[in-house]
Amino acid sequence: MNTDPNEREVARSAMARILELVALPGFELLPPIEQDYLIDLVVCEANGKTIPHRPPWKWESVS
Repeated sequence: MNTDPNEREVARSAMARILELVALPGFELLPPIEQDYLIDLVVCEANGKTIPHRPPWKWESVS
């Protein structure tokens, strides 16, 4: 797999931060949707992408 060295470093950094996040006391007690959202935030930040302002469980349904 030929990957740009910068992409590998971004991936390593994101993975390290994810591992730190999931090791926090109580992380496993969060509902899965909240765990996924926090991991997504780390990945977005690592990739320089826009981070959603509100978590999906806070979104208001439009009827």
